[in-house]
Amino acid sequence: MTYINEHVLNNLFYMLVSIFFLLFFIRSRSVFPEKKGASTIVAYRMFKRSDHFMYEISDLHRP
Repeated sequence: MTYINEHVLNNLFYMLVSIFFLLFFIRSRSVFPEKKGASTIVAYRMFKRSDHFMYEISDLHRP
């Protein structure tokens, strides 16, 4: 596997994570309208953590 292929895979994985959290936002807003703020904050924290994780992964694959 070349560096380019791994880079593309990392981007795809990051895209899937982003889509998952986007769906999570929509679901939490529709199911718990009164708890909208709290669930959004939790999802945002999880997203920031995954963002940091992706940064570490891309660091590992740097040539």
